[in-house]
Amino acid sequence: MQLLYKKRKTWSASEKKIALSLYYKSPSTYKFMRTNGIILPAESTVRRWLNSISFSTGFPEKYMEQIKLKISNMNKQEKKCAILLDEISIMRTIEYNKVLDEIEDFEDLGSLGRTNKLGSHALVVMVRGLYAKWKIPLCYFFTGSGVKGNNLVTIIEECVKQILSIGLLPTCIICDQGTQNRRMYTLLGAAIKTCVATKELQSLTALDTANFIDIVNNMFDSANSKNLYDPNPNRKPMSDRNPQVLENIENANKLFKDATKICHKTKKITTPPCFVGIVWTTNAISQLYKSEKLEILNS
Repeated sequence: MQLLYKKRKTWSASEKKIALSLYYKSPSTYKFMRTNGIILPAESTVRRWLNSISFSTGFPEKYMEQIKLKISNMNKQEKKCAILLDEISIMRTIEYNKVLDEIEDFEDLGSLGRTNKLGSHALVVMVRGLYAKWKIPLCYFFTGSGVKGNNLVTIIEECVKQILSIGLLPTCIICDQGTQNRRMYTLLGAAIKTCVATKELQSLTALDTANFIDIVNNMFDSANSKNLYDPNPNRKPMSDRNPQVLENIENANKLFKDATKICHKTKKITTPPCFVGIVWTTNAISQLYKSEKLEILNS
């Protein structure tokens, strides 16, 4: 690039890759190198290359290549990340995308297909560094009435495959406790156990992870029971007729009572306040139920 460069010559693919890699690493360093005589494409040119990428639902190939380039200089610790997902409400409207030559804002779940329903929600998935301070939007989808739990499982499985293929190391999934998200966790827990049983998944901690998901999911169900005849047995009222409800609360209490957090850098072991909060809450629910039950029996 430095020896063979000629004015008005088109930048080659390898030169573009080097320039983008340097720009991703540090825009200020990139600017410093150019002002000190190092031949590199102008910053406006680099930004124009980035703006030329066409975005659509799912995982556009060129965009995934840019993410791979952006993380190429990270070490293993920096590549560990969390998957974040959330849905937002959007205005029902349609627009013509002249670049992709298609009408946008209909329900579109990427590989799961499009429908003729107008999109009212957008599901956005991001990846964020677990130890390093970085975050990158990964993909988005449009849906008419929120993404169902079984479709969420498919989307997350595809996200994990894409993340692993570009070199990142996903460690956890973060989302709110919406109905469909809880269903997703239930289905994911079953999927992990199946993969362990069929030896498709070789991880030594996979079964522990699946059991952890089951216990936490059951705890949230039992702690948020509302209806007397709920079809989900874990959301039924706490009583002698439904012993599994109290059992779920006590299982969660045992799990978090002994749970600790280990810092990978310092190896320091601590107990996060949220763990203590779960122990207090589950203790309170259990003791309140038992004391009220005893009072009724003695009256």
